[in-house]
Amino acid sequence: MAINSILQTALSGLNANAAKASAAAHNVVNQGSDDARRVEARPVSVVTGGRADQGAGVAVQVRESDANIDLGREFATLIAADAAYRANAEVLRRADEQARELLDVIG
Repeated sequence: MAINSILQTALSGLNANAAKASAAAHNVVNQGSDDARRVEARPVSVVTGGRADQGAGVAVQVRESDANIDLGREFATLIAADAAYRANAEVLRRADEQARELLDVIG
């Protein structure tokens, strides 16, 4: 898998988890409102170029839900999104390190 595909996948993961955290934060803030509707951010797998080895990633579908806002669930979503965001950021850091090492070997 090319570094470009790895970076694309990790970046889409960062964006997806940022959207999940944003939806959960929206729900926490609006929890006390009488007309509050829960917002969900659901990840959807994406394959670019027709084949998984050409790049893959995650897109997010955001929609309103009829479910009640549960603060416990929202904070669990925030914790999970934070952990996944950190993991994707680490992938980006490692890919950057590998690219720099490769350039040092070539140059």
